[in-house]
Amino acid sequence: MGNENCVFAFSYDGTAKALAAAPQRIDTNMSGITDREGNAFVDDLIERARSGNDSFYDYLWINPATGEIEPKHSLSIAIPEWDWMIGTGIYLSDIDEGLEAVEVQAWQEFKQEPMAERFGDSTTAYYCGRCHGTVGSSRTEPDTPCCCCHE
Repeated sequence: MGNENCVFAFSYDGTAKALAAAPQRIDTNMSGITDREGNAFVDDLIERARSGNDSFYDYLWINPATGEIEPKHSLSIAIPEWDWMIGTGIYLSDIDEGLEAVEVQAWQEFKQEPMAERFGDSTTAYYCGRCHGTVGSSRTEPDTPCCCCHE
């Protein structure tokens, strides 16, 4: 995963005040900049912060970890005392990568846990190597169908 620091701050006129992923843009006015889908994301995030809209906002931006333009999921809040918006975001590819790792781990743990622990001793379930790989128990009674493919 990228694990890039995606914290940013802009003055209400669109001037970058903090931009961890692109420090060379600090003190640059980014008002009016749009992504390739036409989202004026700096202006939109400022407006959302000023209006109290704290829901996530999606747009496209260069992921510093990959150098590719990717969907980004951000939110922002207002700091009215400074006339600033501060925000943070995460690239959806990082979310997908993290979710994939969790799914792999969960599946490995599921396959390792005996069926009797999952369903109680009164339930006997058999599963085949084709559906569940070679990890864990396999079907031991040839006339009993697999619990998921029923073969």
